[in-house]
Amino acid sequence: MTTSLILPAGTDECRQLVWSHARKVGQLATPAIPVERYDGLAGPQIIFQSTPRLQPPTHLFSLWLKSIRVYSLTASVAPTLVVTAWIYESSFPRAPLWNFQEGALASIGVILIQIALNQLNEVRKYLRFFLPDPENTRSLDPSNPASLLSGRNSVSVLHEGWVSPKKLFQWAWVTGVFGLLLGIPALMRFPTQLALLTLAAILGIFLYLGMERRTSPRPGHSRDLKVFRDVLAFILVGPALIAGLSLAYLNYVPQPLLILGLALGTAAAAIVHANNLQDIPDDLSLSSRTLASALGFRLSKSVFGFLYLASLGCIGWGTESLIASLIAGLMILRPLLHLLKTVKNSTGPTSPHLFGLRETAALIHFRLALGIALHYSAVQWPMLLNN
Repeated sequence: MTTSLILPAGTDECRQLVWSHARKVGQLATPAIPVERYDGLAGPQIIFQSTPRLQPPTHLFSLWLKSIRVYSLTASVAPTLVVTAWIYESSFPRAPLWNFQEGALASIGVILIQIALNQLNEVRKYLRFFLPDPENTRSLDPSNPASLLSGRNSVSVLHEGWVSPKKLFQWAWVTGVFGLLLGIPALMRFPTQLALLTLAAILGIFLYLGMERRTSPRPGHSRDLKVFRDVLAFILVGPALIAGLSLAYLNYVPQPLLILGLALGTAAAAIVHANNLQDIPDDLSLSSRTLASALGFRLSKSVFGFLYLASLGCIGWGTESLIASLIAGLMILRPLLHLLKTVKNSTGPTSPHLFGLRETAALIHFRLALGIALHYSAVQWPMLLNN
């Protein structure tokens, strides 16, 4: 691999190359992939090379799959699983009365919108690493491996030079717009309720992704809005998403499903907390207060136990059955013990033990939903055996 160019990070040419991974020479565009950032005497410098580190996948679809962070899609898949399981249990042995087409399209749309958000977030973090803000040093810490790794998919796509931020940004917008279009049939059935939920979700998403874009705080004010990201994840992926899908499938929001939304939201908050646990050094350097950075690493490690106990409690409350909590507890037992052991053995936010922590938390989130679905299926087993 031949190094082709070294440029100061603050120049327009450097920003263009980081964005497009291409350098125009006359009428031709040659690859220029950023591979390293270092602090030189004249400030941050970016090293570009002309070839990717590894051979990219041959098929475009394979490349797209690597950009979507599959492990995180439990946030949008799990609520659909819980809603459909509840519908079948509440109507059994009769055929379920639901708006299957509108609900299914809305579910697929939610998944596509999350994929788009994942891709946009990866573009943001990639640019934030290579193009630091000189006014308030809003950049990731190269000495912190967790700063460079945000899952196992999109980071490799961008950092390996397989896809440019410009192209991934375009993919994200196409995917997101298609997801919004799939939600139109459900929106036409309940325009007021779903429109309010959609606007609230869009506002929450922009707040979630945009909280780190604030400039330096005014005197006497700390940049602490990021602490609400934990709360936003709880609301958006929990009760709000369950309510939207319930309206799409059922025309109303049953109370048990809303309570189960609390359970899924709490487990989703654990995923965000796992992410923030690794980002404590960056958040402290940026004066961004999350629950993890506010409590400190040592106290933050104990938060997982409380979150998952609360989630299991909400499952028992929503289903009115301790057996449901037991089934869900057995479903998550192995990954939960692994997570707790990993966190216990970690000495700090940059510990290599924490790699994969978010994936484990996402697996627990999905298994909780699967446990709820199994409980509702188990209620139907005696009737099926008698028949």
